[in-house]
Amino acid sequence: MLRGLPGLALTSTLVLLLITSALPQRATPAALATSSDAADDPVVTAQAGGFSDVPSGHVFAEDIAWLASTGITQGRGDGTFGLNDPVTRGAMAAFLYRFSERPRVPVDAQRFADVPQGHTFDSDIAWLASTGITRGRADGTFGLNEPVTRGAMAAFLYRAAGAPPVPTGVPAFADVPAGHTFATEIAWLASTGITRGRDDGTFGLGDDVTRGQMAAFLSRFDEWLLPQPGAVFATPEDGAVQLGWIPVPVAAVAYQVERAPGRWGPWELVTTTDTDADGLRIEELDNGVALFLRLRSVDDAGRTSLTTEPVGVTPVALPAIDPELTDDTIRVTRSQVLAASPAEDGTSRVTLDDQIPIDGPGQLLVIEPSPPMPRGMLAEVIEIVANHLGPGQQLLLTDAALDEVFVDPQIDWD
Repeated sequence: MLRGLPGLALTSTLVLLLITSALPQRATPAALATSSDAADDPVVTAQAGGFSDVPSGHVFAEDIAWLASTGITQGRGDGTFGLNDPVTRGAMAAFLYRFSERPRVPVDAQRFADVPQGHTFDSDIAWLASTGITRGRADGTFGLNEPVTRGAMAAFLYRAAGAPPVPTGVPAFADVPAGHTFATEIAWLASTGITRGRDDGTFGLGDDVTRGQMAAFLSRFDEWLLPQPGAVFATPEDGAVQLGWIPVPVAAVAYQVERAPGRWGPWELVTTTDTDADGLRIEELDNGVALFLRLRSVDDAGRTSLTTEPVGVTPVALPAIDPELTDDTIRVTRSQVLAASPAEDGTSRVTLDDQIPIDGPGQLLVIEPSPPMPRGMLAEVIEIVANHLGPGQQLLLTDAALDEVFVDPQIDWD
């Protein structure tokens, strides 16, 4: 399950995207293969965890089987899963607590008036409150037995992910007003592919989440958090971008590289290369003008078997820099970066090894140049962010001025 945040991607000097795929014991979930959350493709391989109310051909069978295999659910005493029953707030706390591998609950964690000490979900809810994923209600209650709406579900997962930045230009759902309490959370959920909404263009904002649907949402959330081997990375250069990738385990005879001015297109073909290639250089680009790139693998019938998520990059002429650091700067090796995610405002959320001694905001960092970071990363810590999703310390960073990090910024690393 959780092993840090997804999609390694670093400031303006590097953007790296890891390709997510199903866990080894699962085929790609059928629910992810359609345009909506209410998928209708019954082709799955799992046996739904042995629950008597989940046929092996059900659209959520594989997700439910995965949920049971991880120990996130044990089902009910009568051998059923409760496929179409709504998820209660107490059960949601339990799902997320177990998903996070049952971390230690702080002794001073907030308790709620409607959750008796010793209740089945007492520890789960206390942990949820200690992380900030829930703050409960104004009257001091949690709403233990109340159903979770799809809007609230989006908020729970968004906060569990660390409230990451939301890309601009995410298509809105017809039933989610721009100023709604959960508008940001739902936009993020859509940007990750965890939800695609419904075929009529709505999200189902106030509808209850069923236990079957929640299995699918958690399965997709897990895939978003757990990138598997295979990566695409883009390094900006002067008037160019160096694009590279680790070949992905799919049946392909060629790779197509496409570009677009924005995350959502329109896409145009840049070039086609054979599967022996692991990178290429795209030239004649304008410095300072962002573009998005993606890789598509094509089989011998001309069908696309995999399309990566778009990765944004901005060509830039970088100054030469000196590797001699000032006394108050910490050098971080590439292996000490566990995860990172850039925002369009120039900041990045980066998860580093716990052993790196970060003093707090204002700390200067330099990540050494090394593949796939040939130009390194220069940054200043803005904030230390609570990391509830795995090992490491999560930081909010911004680009640092070169003369703050290097004694004499004159010598090129190359």
